[in-house]
Amino acid sequence: MKWKILFSDIDGTIINDQQQVTSRNRQTLQQLHKPVILVSARMPAGIRVIQQQFDNHDPIICYSGALIMKEKEILYDQGINFDEAWPLYQDLCQEIISVSAYCYDHWYCHHYDAWIKQEENITQLHAIVADFSHEKKVHKFLCMADPDKIQKLEIKLKQRYPHLSVCRSKPTYLEIMNGHISKLKAIEILLKHYHLTLEQSVSFGDNYNDLDMLEHTGLAFAMANAPREIKDRIGRTTLSNNEDGVAYAIENLL
Repeated sequence: MKWKILFSDIDGTIINDQQQVTSRNRQTLQQLHKPVILVSARMPAGIRVIQQQFDNHDPIICYSGALIMKEKEILYDQGINFDEAWPLYQDLCQEIISVSAYCYDHWYCHHYDAWIKQEENITQLHAIVADFSHEKKVHKFLCMADPDKIQKLEIKLKQRYPHLSVCRSKPTYLEIMNGHISKLKAIEILLKHYHLTLEQSVSFGDNYNDLDMLEHTGLAFAMANAPREIKDRIGRTTLSNNEDGVAYAIENLL
């Protein structure tokens, strides 16, 4: 069945290591004349920055599926309610890590450090040094630390909070979200919006939080820069994010 819609992760996938949609990717995507949906753990503003690079106005899937937006319209919204988010936040702040909380287009951090500065440089956004006590829900907690600390924290949180989604987006980043959300669920919601099926979709990704999306769309490509486990499980790869891997797959493999 011919594919009719494309879903792509952002970091490590559709942008290179300089946080840019390359000219080849941009030209290839703009010539598709099909929906190109960015699916990311980023907040809405962080996704729109990338959309602007290739003049994309399609809906976006934010926070790995916790929030779906079409322009300013919210199509789906599922966070961690404040009553649960606040004690979890207190637990995280006891760890020797960098802790952030994301609520819609607000990014709150426990304290400003080198990790926050790095993420600001990556996303071109700015964090607020404050808590989220006035918010009703949190869409994502982001924990940043060295890989060994992140790996140990992931194990601990999965045991302590088995009902939440706890997943590494890269070796130094651990993301915590509502346990009922996933990139796949958000994709299924948008496919109904377009009257399309999973079999008619293609996806691109590079990390563990992309697995459910990659394993269920009609066609899927793991980036060459993805961990070996991801590439082995998907079984189909394209070039790396620094080699226009998305454009290469569209031009040569689809």
